[in-house]
Amino acid sequence: MVDGSPPYAATGTSASGLQVTASIEAAPAPPFARAPQAETVTGVSLRLRWPVGLTFLSALALLVLGFAALEMAARFGRAASLLPPPSRGTHMPHFETRIERLEALAAATGRIDCIAIGNSAIDRALDPEVIAATYREAFGRDLNCFNFGIFRATDSATALLARAFIRRYHPRLLVVGIVLPLYMQRNFVGVPVVLHNPWLRWQDGEFTPWGWAIDRSAAVRRILGLRSWTSGGFRHVWNGLDAKMSPYGYTGEDLEPPPPLEVVAAEQARRFGSSVGTRRLVDSQTRAFREILAVRGDTQLAVFEMPVREAFVSMFPQGRSDYEWIAETVGTEARNAGVPFWRAPRFKELSGDAWRDHLHLTKAGARVFSRWLGTALVDAVHRGRLSDPTASNGG
Repeated sequence: MVDGSPPYAATGTSASGLQVTASIEAAPAPPFARAPQAETVTGVSLRLRWPVGLTFLSALALLVLGFAALEMAARFGRAASLLPPPSRGTHMPHFETRIERLEALAAATGRIDCIAIGNSAIDRALDPEVIAATYREAFGRDLNCFNFGIFRATDSATALLARAFIRRYHPRLLVVGIVLPLYMQRNFVGVPVVLHNPWLRWQDGEFTPWGWAIDRSAAVRRILGLRSWTSGGFRHVWNGLDAKMSPYGYTGEDLEPPPPLEVVAAEQARRFGSSVGTRRLVDSQTRAFREILAVRGDTQLAVFEMPVREAFVSMFPQGRSDYEWIAETVGTEARNAGVPFWRAPRFKELSGDAWRDHLHLTKAGARVFSRWLGTALVDAVHRGRLSDPTASNGG
């Protein structure tokens, strides 16, 4: 029997019956002996044969088929309703819900007669269904109008939206609402994400690969929606807006009960009062307003003044005088560009429950203001200052 661990030992029995044991020890390595070296093979090259190439092509084919299946699921059938809502990558629920409503309206009706754009004051002040009812009373035709007022939109963002929407939806009329105090407020900060959004840039005529992918692929929009949907805050606001928003983009209600009017108004007054100085328009606002006025094409453009609570007007250094100076300066810019500028009257009806704060109306206030805007539009068409936005509809 041999012991398998060195030193090696073997045990056996001789012919005479005596047990004999022999051991063998490994010779010690000589001092300074070099360790065995691995052999190096040179002149050998690695070549991929067809099975490896086929594996790569198979993986690519599976990836393409998987994306195609996702694209079909995102566009059609019950699977689409189980996926998160689509997104254009803004991560702004106020934008994303509205663009989905606008896309649905354009697909269902085949036309958009007019789009109202601006900031959240527009969102709260304009009910397109009231405007359409006013127009129908005058002409007997339906005016297909949409409210695209979004939270903290600057005039630069409004100009980008105007250009993008003209290229995509070809409305006959764009109406832009402006909040005059912002033209002297030096600390107003808007939401810049709209200005840098690839999808909007693509709609504006700028080539961006990501903008193209968002525009062409429902799957990409759903993936972006999933990214936003993982945020609890986004999901909460999106669900609230989706439940309250009309097919024409009007919400008119808070998702949560708002603070008392005077509390919100006092905070607005504090921010505004600390940012208004001499009678001078903010340069960035003026440049952005000129961008809006430069928007053209086959679409008509009209600008109108958004209502402001009288208590807010009194916070200008020279009160109503400063406010009227802004209106005259802005109105002159519009008239020089050949764009109608409609001044909002000082409504007696806009009191009490008509205001949410100094700049935003409640539903009750929106009914009054929307009726006025619809009447202003009817008057402009009657006087020949605007052509009938529904004229191409055969009504």
